[in-house]
Amino acid sequence: MNEPEVYMFRRDEPESQRLNHQHALLAKFSHRELLHRSIDRSKIVNVADIATGTGIWLQDLSSLLKNVPGTGPRYYHGFDISPSQFPPDEENIKFTVHDTLKPFPKEHWARYDVVHVRLVFLAIKECDIMTALHNMTQLLKPGGYLHWDEFDGDSFFGTQNIPGSSVIADYARSVGLTMSVSQVIRDAAEKAGLQDISRESYSSSQPVGLTRRCEAMVS
Repeated sequence: MNEPEVYMFRRDEPESQRLNHQHALLAKFSHRELLHRSIDRSKIVNVADIATGTGIWLQDLSSLLKNVPGTGPRYYHGFDISPSQFPPDEENIKFTVHDTLKPFPKEHWARYDVVHVRLVFLAIKECDIMTALHNMTQLLKPGGYLHWDEFDGDSFFGTQNIPGSSVIADYARSVGLTMSVSQVIRDAAEKAGLQDISRESYSSSQPVGLTRRCEAMVS
């Protein structure tokens, strides 16, 4: 029997709009650096996006890489536990329903140069992060990159007087989510034997100090 989801947000049109706005905000904070600077764009052919939601990150990356010479036609694939927010498939962008806590179909193993995942700290329990990491790294080609963008709740909820923030933090802890997800990810990556692990922080200069953690890891 499957456990109920811990993800607290709806999957409707207003939420899709919020996710797309959130993407634009994060892209601004990172100076449009959708991929870690250590990743050679010219060598990227296949890209997977986990917890893709509306697919906005894949669509944006596809547009950015159109002007980057490569070794062949690029292919993008988004995975999410629900299809509710998927856009229509495009010629080189496809979407599939899949739970990251379960092994991916073998036809996707060792297929992708980059596997990207973002902001799952309210969707994946701390005890499940290693499982998710293992399943995602199976998608990587040898020498491929796992790029993980995350939000550390303790750097936000612990310092900002935001209405409702304590409710979210209390709920997250009550269901086994972690507020220090970037460190948990790094520890899991080291334990899994990933190499060239890099972590960077991005903070806004706005009154609400959003912090983003980036993990670029080689399989």
